[in-house]
Amino acid sequence: MWTSLQPGDIVTLYRRGVRCHRGTVDEQTEDGRTIWVIDGIGDRRLFHIEDGYELTHY
Repeated sequence: MWTSLQPGDIVTLYRRGVRCHRGTVDEQTEDGRTIWVIDGIGDRRLFHIEDGYELTHY
């Protein structure tokens, strides 16, 4: 789960080992399964852990 993330954390998301998105956590669900990430140009995207994403955060 992504429960340790906080709004403002910078994350890089990977899918099947390939970097696919980088940005700042905007929000997350209470169960830590879904996060919204804003990239460098202000686009906001939703990511769900069950879609096979892995991430690193700073």
